[in-house]
Amino acid sequence: MSAVGCWVILSLVGLTTLSVPTTVRPLPEELTRLTLYLLCYVAISLPFDWIGGSLIPRTFDSSPVAPFWRRWARGALLHGLFLFAIASTLLTTSRLGGASLTLIAFVLITLLLISAQKTIASIVASLPEQGRSKNLEGFTVLALRSSNMAFSGGVVGWPGHETIVQPATWQPQLPQELYRHLTDRRALAIKTGQRTRGLLAAFAWVTTGIVLALFLHPEGIQNSEALLRLTCHTTLWQFLGLLLLPTLSRQAAIRLDYEQIQTGFSKQQQREFIRQQSKLEDGEDQRSHLVETIFHPLPSVVNRLKELDREPQFRGAWNANRVMLYLNWASLGLLSRSVHCNVGRPELWVLPPVD
Repeated sequence: MSAVGCWVILSLVGLTTLSVPTTVRPLPEELTRLTLYLLCYVAISLPFDWIGGSLIPRTFDSSPVAPFWRRWARGALLHGLFLFAIASTLLTTSRLGGASLTLIAFVLITLLLISAQKTIASIVASLPEQGRSKNLEGFTVLALRSSNMAFSGGVVGWPGHETIVQPATWQPQLPQELYRHLTDRRALAIKTGQRTRGLLAAFAWVTTGIVLALFLHPEGIQNSEALLRLTCHTTLWQFLGLLLLPTLSRQAAIRLDYEQIQTGFSKQQQREFIRQQSKLEDGEDQRSHLVETIFHPLPSVVNRLKELDREPQFRGAWNANRVMLYLNWASLGLLSRSVHCNVGRPELWVLPPVD
């Protein structure tokens, strides 16, 4: 929460104090300035990353914690290189074709992030493949091993060509039936359209944010200062998404719990699955209604168990909040690796925890 608050405050300060020169400097000079901005981003993030990725796990986590500095250095460097490539592309396209070409470049970058999510996750953090198979519905299932127990996998790929990513580290921790149930749950999210709705909601939110930011820059993004102001705008829009989109994610998680029971899984088995999975991710069985409403896209164990006895009124959009965080790379939002679920843990920057 402090990391997110820091970037929100800095974005507000940037918008009120940063002036944009009218001169157009040579592109190499602008790229040098972009590099300095990214180095400042990494330096400011470092203390929050260390607290979230090293201090807190060593203090409160009973399971072994992987060495921090090597994982962090790799993740921060590669994430920074991705942001540099995206920033350079947006700046260059704006100079060549103004806001229209910039928006086209943003959409293409976003589509690339969606299609290459598994590859990018393995680049930013070492996630060796431990197995590949097909489930009964014909979906490809990949088991990726992470040094972080909170890595929960998810679903990646285009709608209609999805791949289920399973956390190989969980397999010895869960009974075989519950581990298979996790695969079935993600297949159900695909078949019922929950995953597609979440992806579309995230894409729509991020696209709206950069459209608004470009509207506020009618002169175009001609230099690094203008690009930095755009980053401040998209970061604030991203923060607003952190407040609103979790509701859609919680609704979808509860809906999937209900629909799994309709497929033949007993309520008792579903209760045990919810408890076991929560222990592997954060172990937070109960939290206040206000805290959950504002900050948590995954319902607490207590709230999920309460909802098992009635049919949910809303379908929601599965994982919309955390997919939005990842897709915001394309608009240079600064919160994608600062939220409580993944700060300081590069294994979760591309594939944050999901139910």
